[in-house]
Amino acid sequence: MRRAVCRRREPASLREPPLPAGPAATIERGLDRSVLTRVFERLPDPQREALELAYYGGLTQTEITARLKQPLGTVKTRLRLALDRLRDMVKPS
Repeated sequence: MRRAVCRRREPASLREPPLPAGPAATIERGLDRSVLTRVFERLPDPQREALELAYYGGLTQTEITARLKQPLGTVKTRLRLALDRLRDMVKPS
């Protein structure tokens, strides 16, 4: 029989945001956080918001649509455009 272990977690405000998974993780591992922050700031607000909710907030696309009150297709497009822009901005010259 398995026993549930209760782990004490520190409040989210004290933790550093987790590194994102997927394409954003690849970008972040290769860049200094300050560079990534500056690149994120150059994204249009709707794209940045969707990307932050997905990769730093850990929300699914469906959860993002509910949070932003936007159609699923709009959220998917914003995420794709944001990732495309990030890739273009950090591409070595």
